[in-house]
Amino acid sequence: GHFEWACDNCFDTNRAIESKIEEQTFCDSPPYLAYVDKSKECQACGTEFIFSKEEQKYWYEDLKFWVQSIPKNCKRCHKKIRDERNLNTRLSKLIKNLDNQNSEQLTVLSQLYFEIGKIEKGKHYSTLAKKVVKMKK
Repeated sequence: GHFEWACDNCFDTNRAIESKIEEQTFCDSPPYLAYVDKSKECQACGTEFIFSKEEQKYWYEDLKFWVQSIPKNCKRCHKKIRDERNLNTRLSKLIKNLDNQNSEQLTVLSQLYFEIGKIEKGKHYSTLAKKVVKMKK
């Protein structure tokens, strides 16, 4: 590894921004002396995206990510993956605390399964919710 730097013209034309080495977390990779936009390929969809100099400064100086870490996916795919993970977490918590006699819980569970594309499971929990409502009448 070597230090990344930019010329005076790059700073003057805002193609680069200076870093604060003391704010970065590094060990086996050198710190960034400057940030410039970097082109990356999304692992999920294969499209090219820009890891902007501003994002890099935020990652390495505010969030304190290790300087060798880089995004693997574009923002759209990252959001989709994060949303799926959050949905699966909600689903797991709901299943863990499920009351089979609670039609509201069964309905929410059904909706979550429909959202993630598991139609049969969604139908199953929807049917159970309807049975619970009928039993309570």
